Amino acid sequence: MSRFGLSVHDRTARACLDSLTDSSLSQLRQSVAEGIATGTQDWQIVLDNVQQYCRQRDHRIGREDVLKFGTAATAILLEDCAPGAFDLQDYPNRVMQQDRRQLSAESLRDDVDWLYIHELMALHWVCILVKFVPQLEHLQKDISALFKSEQMTKFRLRPHQSVMQSLGTNAEWETETQGMMRAILDFMKQMGLDEKALENLIFMARGDGASVAAMWRIKKYLSAHPSHYKAFRNLLPPGPEIWHTRWTQLNTLATNY
Repeated sequence: MSRFGLSVHDRTARACLDSLTDSSLSQLRQSVAEGIATGTQDWQIVLDNVQQYCRQRDHRIGREDVLKFGTAATAILLEDCAPGAFDLQDYPNRVMQQDRRQLSAESLRDDVDWLYIHELMALHWVCILVKFVPQLEHLQKDISALFKSEQMTKFRLRPHQSVMQSLGTNAEWETETQGMMRAILDFMKQMGLDEKALENLIFMARGDGASVAAMWRIKKYLSAHPSHYKAFRNLLPPGPEIWHTRWTQLNTLATNY
C-alpha cells in the first residue's frame, strides 16, 4: 500500500519516531545543562520495570517464546522549587541534625486537620444522598458550590501540564542492586548528567517499593566510597510512589477483610 501512496511505510514511521525522540532528548539535555550552569538540577526520574512476552510466530528449530524485561523511566521537570533545594552539602547537614527523632505517630496525627476531614466526609455522604434521592436533586448545585468553596478547597492546584520526557529503556532488572545501579547510570547518561555535573547537586529518582529499596541498598553498599557520585550519595529516593502505597493499602484491606 505504501508504494501506491495509500499508507506510510514502516521504515518511514520508525525514522520519524527516532527523529522525534532524538529531538526531544536534545531539548532535555539542553535544559539540564542550563540548570547545571546556574547551580541547580530541577529534573527527576520515575522508573519501573517493564515486560514484553515475545511469542514466536514462525516456529523453527531453536526458537521459543521469550519474556523480555527491562527498566523504563520518565524525566519530569520539578517547577517552583526554592533556590538551593537540591544542594548536596545542605542535605547531609540536615540528616546529621537528626530532627526526625522528634517525629512520632502522635505528632503526625496532631498535624491532621480532623475537623476538616469530618466535614468533608459528611459532605461526601450528603452528595451521595442528593445524587440517588430524586427528592433532593434540586440541591446538587448547592452541594457542588460547597465543594468549590474556600473552606473545602484547602490547596487547589492551578491547571497546568507537567513537562515530561520519556527516556530510552534498558535491559536491566531494577529490583536487583547491580541492575538498579546500571539502570540509573544509564538514565543519567541519557540526560547528560555525569560526575562533574552532579558534584554538588542532588538527583531524585522515584519508583515503587522494590525500586526504592534497591536504591537504598546501593547507597548502603557503596557508602564507604570517597566519591559522592560513585557512592550515589547524591541519589535521593523520596519514598515509594503514592499510587504504589495506595495499591498496597487496597490489597491489604482486601486481604484482611
